Amino acid sequence: MTLDPYFFGACEPWIPKLIDIEKRKADGVYGYADIGFDKLDVPASLTQINARKSELTVRFNERYYYRMINSETLERWQNRLQNRFDEIADKYERAYVLYAANGQAMLDDILPGWSETMDRTDANSGTDTSTRTGNETLEPTGTDTDTRRYADTPDAAVNASDMYADRREISSRTFTQRKDTKTYNSVADALVHGKQTDIDWTLTHLETGSEIIDAVNEAIQKWRDLDTEFIKEFENLFLNVFWY
Repeated sequence: MTLDPYFFGACEPWIPKLIDIEKRKADGVYGYADIGFDKLDVPASLTQINARKSELTVRFNERYYYRMINSETLERWQNRLQNRFDEIADKYERAYVLYAANGQAMLDDILPGWSETMDRTDANSGTDTSTRTGNETLEPTGTDTDTRRYADTPDAAVNASDMYADRREISSRTFTQRKDTKTYNSVADALVHGKQTDIDWTLTHLETGSEIIDAVNEAIQKWRDLDTEFIKEFENLFLNVFWY
């Protein structure tokens, strides 16, 4: 009897590799249709992951094709795969959103170089106020006295007056002239001009030589390939045994 060199005997336990699962699924073998990364239930709210699901499936299969699953049945393994996905999906959705929104800014930030930033604010409004304070007083006063004396002559009719031959009139008048008071409300330092302009400047220096190399290398080290980081999260779903 000739033995097939690529398969073990019937008495050997068999744990499928991911490539075995994908092959049987493609062939339509019963029980494999709903198994695999592409069969994960991805909520519609995870827009970034849904948009990249086909690429992530390729990366998942490439990394784990020749690894054996570490569950007793396909259904248990798929359940563990879904559970692990649900644990990390929100974090990576946020990561994809932030990287997409700030991609150009991260590139621009590698080399500060020479840049000039000006924040300018013009305010075409305000209050012009002119106020004066003080007192102006005109207050002249005085007394006006008028004294008159009349002497009757012999030509006057006798007893023509009760004060015949001895009449004197004295009149006295006291007066106060007009008093004017003017008040001015004015404070010179309360003046506020109508137009205001505020300018803030920000300058950065130009990096050259080794500073550029250091900045570029640091940026490369800090940048993350999110697809790779995401797929690495499923490592514990496979046995760390490589059989070929």
